[in-house]
Amino acid sequence: MPESKPKVTLPLVLQAGGGLIVDAKGYTANQLEELAREAAAGTSLLILKGSGKFPTDVLTRIAREGRGRVIFDLT
Repeated sequence: MPESKPKVTLPLVLQAGGGLIVDAKGYTANQLEELAREAAAGTSLLILKGSGKFPTDVLTRIAREGRGRVIFDLT
C-alpha cells in the first residue's frame, strides 16, 4: 500500500518560521487573512499563487494582516 502523506497544518508551519507557497484558489479570504497573520507572527514568507481571483479590497486586507510577509502571484 502506498504511504499516505502527513497532514500539514499551515498555521503551525508559519508560526515556526517556515515559508510557504500556497494556491490561494483553494482558500477563502478569511482563511488567507489568518495565514497572513500567522506569517507575520512567525516572521515567515507566504506566497499566494493564483490570488488574482480576489478583488483589491480583499488583497489589501490580506496584505495588512501579513505586514510585509505576503507576496501575491496574480497569475
